[in-house]
Amino acid sequence: MVEFKLKENNLVIKCPNCGNNTKFIAHSQQVSEDCCEVWIECKCGYDPTSEKIGTRYEDVWGGVHESNVRIAIECWNDAIIEK
Repeated sequence: MVEFKLKENNLVIKCPNCGNNTKFIAHSQQVSEDCCEVWIECKCGYDPTSEKIGTRYEDVWGGVHESNVRIAIECWNDAIIEK
């Protein structure tokens, strides 16, 4: 788990609960022997990917480094759009 803050932006869809699009927590969790899920959660605790199977980023190593967080942000956006 890693907390991070972005600059004001138009790239991340605002949280439907609190309107935030700058303060998040990145998570990684092993879900099988050779796969981890990586996702972000709003500072208020909202996670649109928790409600839909297959919306989190799957990665073998599951790190919460910059490139995985960028993909997790895309997953956040997609999950909110699909809602």
